[in-house]
Amino acid sequence: MDDIKKLVDLVVTSDAALTRAKTAVDAVEIDRNDPDWMAQAQSRSSEYRAAHQHLLHKISRALLDTFESRTAAERILIWDTLAETVTLCDYLDVPAEEAGFENELLLLIIKNLGSDPRDRLLLLNDLIIVEQKKNLQYRETVQRLLPLADDRDKYGMGSTRDLLQKALSTVL
Repeated sequence: MDDIKKLVDLVVTSDAALTRAKTAVDAVEIDRNDPDWMAQAQSRSSEYRAAHQHLLHKISRALLDTFESRTAAERILIWDTLAETVTLCDYLDVPAEEAGFENELLLLIIKNLGSDPRDRLLLLNDLIIVEQKKNLQYRETVQRLLPLADDRDKYGMGSTRDLLQKALSTVL
């Protein structure tokens, strides 16, 4: 239990630090009347992510490395903690050297639809399309990871597990 407490503490304290940094970055307004405002916003977001990439990857690795071996109660604690984050969950990603269908799907499960389930479902669709183009056999990976997905209805449109099963059954 001490291990999960350390992980939860890392998530909470990192989110607080990341949120403070993001608040400072966002305090400088972007003139939305400027025709280039979207590029400025994207650049700002990319710079923020790059500046905090080491911490974000440290947390992503800690979650990816241990999530499958966690108990159901520990996974729920992780999901609930990430759901309370202001900034962290939206910026977590798989480090480039660890990218691949399995880690991307597992991180999607860990994020538990995050703050915008539509974004996560689009990401899932993109992951599946890439795997289909590669003609890789990923059904076993999906079947192995799917039981790790949350079965609680988070947004009134089904649980992460339900949504993943529906999305995957239409493509697999």
